[in-house]
Amino acid sequence: MSNTKNKVKKSLQINTDIESFKLQLKLKSHQYGNFQFEDDKWYCNKKHKSSSEKSSYTIVFSFITEEFRVWVKYYSLMSNNSIPVIKEKVGNINHFLIFFREEFPSLPLSRINRRIIDYYEKKLREQRSYSENVKMRKYAVLKEFFSLMSAFPEFPDRLAIKTKNPFRVEIISDPNKYIPPEVVKQFDRIMKDEKHEIPDVYRLAYWLQRSFPNRITEVTSIPINCLKSLYNMYVINIPTTKQSGGYITEEIKTIPIINSGHGKYIVELIKKVQRQTQKLLENHSIEERYSNFLFLSLVFKLTIKNGRIKSYIPGDIYQKIIEYQQRFPEDTPKQISEKMNQVGYSIHDYTIRDRLRKGLTKRFDQLMPFPSTRFNNVLNRIAVLCNVTDSDGEIYKITSHQFRHNATTDRLYIGGYTMDQILAIRNDKGTAMPMNYVHQQKEMHKKMWMESTGLKSPEKAPVEFKGRIFNLDDSKVLERLNKDPRMYLTWEANSKKGVGLCSMISGCKPDGTSIHFECYECNWFVPKAEYYEDYKKELTYWRGIMNDTTGQPKRAASNENAIRNVNCLERIIQICDIGVDKYKRNIKQKLQLRSDTVE
Repeated sequence: MSNTKNKVKKSLQINTDIESFKLQLKLKSHQYGNFQFEDDKWYCNKKHKSSSEKSSYTIVFSFITEEFRVWVKYYSLMSNNSIPVIKEKVGNINHFLIFFREEFPSLPLSRINRRIIDYYEKKLREQRSYSENVKMRKYAVLKEFFSLMSAFPEFPDRLAIKTKNPFRVEIISDPNKYIPPEVVKQFDRIMKDEKHEIPDVYRLAYWLQRSFPNRITEVTSIPINCLKSLYNMYVINIPTTKQSGGYITEEIKTIPIINSGHGKYIVELIKKVQRQTQKLLENHSIEERYSNFLFLSLVFKLTIKNGRIKSYIPGDIYQKIIEYQQRFPEDTPKQISEKMNQVGYSIHDYTIRDRLRKGLTKRFDQLMPFPSTRFNNVLNRIAVLCNVTDSDGEIYKITSHQFRHNATTDRLYIGGYTMDQILAIRNDKGTAMPMNYVHQQKEMHKKMWMESTGLKSPEKAPVEFKGRIFNLDDSKVLERLNKDPRMYLTWEANSKKGVGLCSMISGCKPDGTSIHFECYECNWFVPKAEYYEDYKKELTYWRGIMNDTTGQPKRAASNENAIRNVNCLERIIQICDIGVDKYKRNIKQKLQLRSDTVE
């Protein structure tokens, strides 16, 4: 009997603790925003401290089945992630819960086990419309969700989910991430040209995003007093709160700027915008959370006249319309339009009617920050107005985040920064980032390598296949190589020696070279296309080394060597492809000639 009483007492104790915990979580919602736990839309205004849109900090629960909705709300309050990350994870959790209820209609949450998780993994694999990255994120959220929710008796207290995510992170090199130099130069000319009436606040946002590897929300969220002097230079303080970078609370990045050249231009522009923003704050309303930002402006529109960008503020136009209406009360909108056009205001009478009907909206009279969408819209508007085109003559579609990739890539391969220095200036907490730049690093190395060594293009480089040498015009060299090619065999691939010919063996070092692949960087080297598969196996090996050492500062030298070898081998393989193709065409021509002769 006493045992039964103890069990009941213990059960009551647990239930009381759980209910108390739930109550504390509900109360915690007030730390996020002015909403109630029961609401199905949470705008977390108390966490919204950047220039990001309101939607990024709004978590919606109405799309979650009512049976599970309250549990997902508890999870959201228990998670230490940023609000935008929680918002994404809520959607991924709901994907699993939908699967669970469809496949197991009557099974309680507490009965979820490893078999069900494995079955979910199988279902994810069958989803061809999902990328590997999407599948990886949908699976990854389960570990955190069930770990946190194990505090509740309605969930399994222990659930063995694979420690290693079964879905491989798919790193796809996107060539569009790097803005072509010719496009950047066009934007730079426009932004430096003071004849274009681009608002200084936007001009500054462009140059800070262009000059340093920051995110646009970091740049446009900097405080008005961001600039500090330090001896003969300045320091810009930039706040960052990216959760996946390890930031739970706001952290300040400091960027030093030398007060000369382009650095001085940026410093003077910051000071100018500080004065303008201070004046705007004195005369216009603004939401409290943005009141300390440097990058603020009224809504403005851009147009072009005589090849120069013109900027106008719709709110100012409205005030001017009212002024003319009061001065000429008997005039029609058409007559007012004519008078305004005479003094430089290009405005149609139908626009006047529309503005008078709508009045001065709050949107036109309130200061606004620059979230990424606004920044990108203005930048792409400038591209259209000034005909900023790519190498194909098409108007270039650009995003702010591309500048972050450019700033990183240029420092790595033009500025001579090490990966450690890049991680420091980007303020990254992990080393996953460098993998995104491995392709760009390889391509940039290839470009500089080809230019510095003076190597022939693969189309013009010599190659040997089945006793024939193509793309070698020197008759004396051809004669010498054809006499006894074994004397001129050199180098190795896939542990096989003599995979190429040296067309100038007497000019090389008699004792050879200890530098791996040096022959591949020489125009005298003639690869033998018969060893095509061996070259490919060698390439696979060095690609593996390149990927394994990327992002490891202690293996930076190995990584750079692997990149060099990969580029060497890719060029050799391309040369072999061209040689084999020429051999095939040559055979076809001979057969065609014989056929024509017989006829």
